[in-house]
Parts: sequence; C-alpha cells; structure tokens
Amino acid sequence: MCCWVRLLVCGAVMMVAATVLPAQGFPMPSPRGTPVRAALGKSADKFFAKWREAWLASESERLRRAATRGAPSPSADGRRVSYLHCHARGLGGIAEASYSTAVGDAPIRSDFTPFSVCPSWWHGGQPLDLPNESRTTDAGLTPARRAAIRVLRTPLIAQAAAASRAHPDDDFLVGQHVRLLLDQEWPDSALAVVEACRASAWWCAALRGYTEWHRGDRARAESSFDDARAVMPPLLRCVWDDVLELLPADSLPTGSARSCRVRMELSARYWWLADPLFTEPGNERRFEHDVRQTQVALRSSFATDGRTRWENKYGGDAMTRMVMRYGWPTGVAWGGPEEDSNHSAWLTRLGGSVQPPYTTFEYTRGRIHTAPEWWALQSPFLATDSAWQLNAPANLAADAWWPVEHFARSRALLQLHEGQQVAFRRHHDVLVASAHAIDSATRALFTDTDVATLVLSPVPDSLAVVDTRALPASHPLVMRARVPASPTLVAVELRGRTNTVDARTRRGMIPPLPLDSMGQWERALSDPVLLRPVESAEALARGDSIVDLMLGSTRLRRGVDTRVTLYWESYGYAPNDSVDVSIRVTPLDKTGFGRRLLENLSMIDRSRAELTIAWREPSPARARFTIDGPVPTVGRAVTLDFTPLHPGSYALVVRMQRQGEPPAESRRDFRIEP
Repeated sequence: MCCWVRLLVCGAVMMVAATVLPAQGFPMPSPRGTPVRAALGKSADKFFAKWREAWLASESERLRRAATRGAPSPSADGRRVSYLHCHARGLGGIAEASYSTAVGDAPIRSDFTPFSVCPSWWHGGQPLDLPNESRTTDAGLTPARRAAIRVLRTPLIAQAAAASRAHPDDDFLVGQHVRLLLDQEWPDSALAVVEACRASAWWCAALRGYTEWHRGDRARAESSFDDARAVMPPLLRCVWDDVLELLPADSLPTGSARSCRVRMELSARYWWLADPLFTEPGNERRFEHDVRQTQVALRSSFATDGRTRWENKYGGDAMTRMVMRYGWPTGVAWGGPEEDSNHSAWLTRLGGSVQPPYTTFEYTRGRIHTAPEWWALQSPFLATDSAWQLNAPANLAADAWWPVEHFARSRALLQLHEGQQVAFRRHHDVLVASAHAIDSATRALFTDTDVATLVLSPVPDSLAVVDTRALPASHPLVMRARVPASPTLVAVELRGRTNTVDARTRRGMIPPLPLDSMGQWERALSDPVLLRPVESAEALARGDSIVDLMLGSTRLRRGVDTRVTLYWESYGYAPNDSVDVSIRVTPLDKTGFGRRLLENLSMIDRSRAELTIAWREPSPARARFTIDGPVPTVGRAVTLDFTPLHPGSYALVVRMQRQGEPPAESRRDFRIEP
C-alpha cells in the first residue's frame, strides 16, 4: 500500500465520523520514497523539459501564423491579455483594472502565493483558434513535434512498465504507467495494465474508469468508478467525494460541520441534486468529478507536467481548484516571452515564485451548471425550479455568466420554464400534477415520438417513473400521478431520441397529508390552480383529469391570458354546510411613490390593483363536484377576469369559513406580464 493511502488509513480507523479534515485537495502519490520511484521521477523531469520546449515552439509558430492572418496578438486582445495577467482580488493589476474580473468567481487565488488562475470562456473566433487539449495532452503540439515527443516518451513508458512490473503493488508506479500510455494515446495498452493491476483495489478501479473514459466507454467507466468508491477506505472516500471546493465561498461550513461524517452527508445530497437526469443511468456529474479527481492525481504526482507547476508554492492548489470545478481547459493561449517577463516581474514584486509560461485557461461555451443553490442543498424538498440555473441566462452578456462549477455534457440539456404544480389530497395518497409551457423553439428540438416522464426521487439513488406522456403539439405539457404523501423531488424530463438534446425541470415537494390522516374537525383547502378558461361545469365533469387543463405557467400575458378558470378543493366541509367563500387578488409589488401620488389624486383607478369576490354556499349558482369518501371533499371552479389588473406580481388567496370556526386559506402567486 502506498504512503498516501497508509497515511489516511493507518490510525484513521479511529473515530472517522469525528475526524475533521482539511477542505482542500486530494492526497497525491509522490515520486519520492523509493529509489525506483526517484529514478522514474528523474527521467520524467527530463522528458517534461523536452515537452515544454516542444510546446513553446509550437505556440510560437501558432502566434506567427495568427499574425500573418492579421489576427490580434494576445497583447493586443484586451480580453485574452487580461487573463494572461490573472491577478487575485485586492492585488491590483491589469486583470482587475481593465476587465474588472466581471466573470463571477474568477480569479481562483492560491492560498500560498499571489499566483492565480482565471478560467474564462473561449476568446477566439470560429473555427477554434486553439488546439483542443481537453482529452489529449499532446494536442497543443504541431504534428512534427508531436511525433518527436512520442518517440521521446516511449523509453519513459518502458521504464515505467519495468518499474510497475517489479513493484506491482505500488500505486504511484502503476498510475504513472497508465498515465503515460494514455498520454501516448495507447488506451488499449493502458487497459491491459489496469486489468492486471495489483495495486490498491480502489486505485486499480479508478485507473480502469479513467482508462475507459479515454476509450469513450462511459458506461463501463462509470461502473468502474463506482467499484472504486465502494472499496475506498472511509477517510479516503471522504476526501475523494468532498464537494466543499464546488460550493460558493460564502456558504462553506465551519467547525464541526466540516467533519467527515457531515461532509459525506453533504456530498451524497450534492451529487443527488446535481445529477443531470434522473432517468439516465448513473450520474454524469459525479462521473465527471471522478474523472477530474483521477486526472489531477495523475498529473500532479510529478512537480510539473511540462507546463503546469503543481506544487503549492507555485499556486498548484489554485490549478487543482480550477480543474475540480471546471475540468481540464479546452484550450490554453500563451502570450509569448514578453508577457511572461511582465507577469514574472509582478509576481517577484509581491514575493511570489515565478513560473512561466503563463497562459489563459479557456472553455468552450454550452456547458451546464447542474448543482442547485446552497439553500436548496440544505433543504432539497423546499427547492423550487429556480434553485437550478442549468444554462447561461439569456439576459446576460456573453462573458458574464460564470458559475462556481460547470461541465461539458455529451448532449445539450435545457431548462424548462418554471410551470405550475399542485397536490390534491386523496384517501391514502395524493394526486400530483405538474404543468409546463414549452416554447416553440424548445418544442422544435423534439419530435412527435419523444416523450416526457414524471419522476419522483425521495432519496439519493432512488427514483420512480410515475407518468409518461407524448409531447403535446400546442397546449402545455401536463404530467400527473397518484403518489405517496411523502417528501420527494419531482422532476419532468424530456429525452430526445433523434436529436442530441434533453430538457428538464425539477423541484422539491412536501405534499399534504392524505385524507385518512385528517382529524374529525379538521378543515383544509388545496392550493388553488389556474386552468385554461372553460365553463365551470365542463371542467368539473372531468374529475381528476381536470388537471389536464392547467396553465403551463403562472406568468400571464396581459391582454392574452385575461380570463382563467380557478380550481381548488376543500377537505372537511360537507357539501351542504353553510360556508362563506372569498377569492381575493392583491398585489405583491411595492407601490412606488409616483403611483401612490397618482392614486391619491384620483388620476388612476385604484381598483386596477386588486380583485375580490365573495359568496355564501350552498349556492345553486356555483358549480362544484363531490368526491366520495369518509372525509368530505368538494371541488370548485370559478372563472376569473384579470383584465383590470395592471402588470405586476399578485397573491391569489382562497378563504373558506364555517360560522364559529377558524377560516381555512390557500394561496397561489402569479404575475401579469406587460
């Protein structure tokens, strides 16, 4: 067993749950420790020095070609040069002065040096002006230099092979043998090594997963990483699965909340909520994390990989954070020796270690951010649709959206518009319905044979598909099912069969208790739900299928969605009880001074801000229907006209009261759009 595993396990079996671990980094294998490792490390240092020379020559050639095409140099490109001179907040410099680091969490600062990394979206034009390095180490080399480097790497591979055969239980030697084979783009040879692996069981499984990822077999790769996780020592898994570096800085737990037990619980919840699609086997976001952990472990085992300095004194901790949050960059741009000299002088003035060459770290667009907001991570069953922001908001500038983590999914994943959800009590369970308007642009991405599924996930790694529907041509997509009355995540997912695009929305739900849990004197109302405008009697005749008339949004267009049918159910009020019923619509937006002044001067009609209707039942003029059962259940439908309401947000409150009893109320918020 290698030294870094021994460090965690020998004595770590002592009170794992109470142990508090550092928040950063994964313990890496090291070339130090044995003569065989040291010899391989010495040979690797010589090889990486040659790789660096080849890469710098290739980049110089790329810059010369760009200049002949009239493309701006990195120094002339304001966006790219600001990222070449990436400076941490509070230290000044061109990045802050010229670009103000308006891209959210960039830069990522080292804890040990002024050096930082600034991940950014791709700054070049189309076609891509930089080689794609996200999968292939040698992609940044020109063809001739790539061939030469592979000749130089061959004896290093042979040395690693001999060392790993002589010491088959050495995690470091086996890992570097696999890593060099993959750098050489010999994945079949790497697979043969991991299949015969005799190092730590979890590390062999992780190397197998990483190799299968390189081979393009995600299903096998993900299964291998699951195998690795299953046999990891507890403390090691606590570090491997840790998500603290993926959380916003202002939400990091402190003190006992950083204990291994608490962090493992947080990680399990994080990966559950960050899973892109529940209906897709596995968990693509957690799989991406496994790939990144293995990649960092292999690359940072040597002090340098020819271009990146992984030691903390050179800011390797910042580089590790970037890769764990965003993956390996698609491409990097070097600014040339003059930019290196300028940045090294800045680091020297601040007492930092210089480490040319300095590059950008650029990612192609179209990536997704599947982790929810921190508050939803704490209370998942209270999460609303808006707790997830999968894609860049349409109203932001091109470079302004930079989430705390993202990844490039193999298929596009769109976020459906926030819709309308409701839960109606039944005797032993609840009727849940979720309606979503699908805009024409999204609908055009799917075919008539594509279907939507309604999924419940009450705990991690557990799901139930409770409804499947074909996509409607025009009306909102409405999903419904009778489900247990227990807290759960509710997801609507669309998976394209012919196009490489999927769509989804999800939210938490704490449903009301079923009717058999109500006391004899208890009264309650369901949430009111907005339906398409139909005659009340016609709507009520549908029974439970009345939910198929639900509007797909609570955002109503003024002048278009002016009339709606409101439906709700009462529980505990007998059909012939004398009950006062009222519906009141009141504004949620604060009224500005100018509007209040106009109202006081009677220059506008105050009644346009609210709406109230009331009546007493039983009333022959009001349509309703009764659901048979021990607890009286009555459904009511009323048509409302919102034409008088001016644009803004409103609360619609339904209130019912029997004389001498406290009232029962329920509420639905909605908005009138201009």
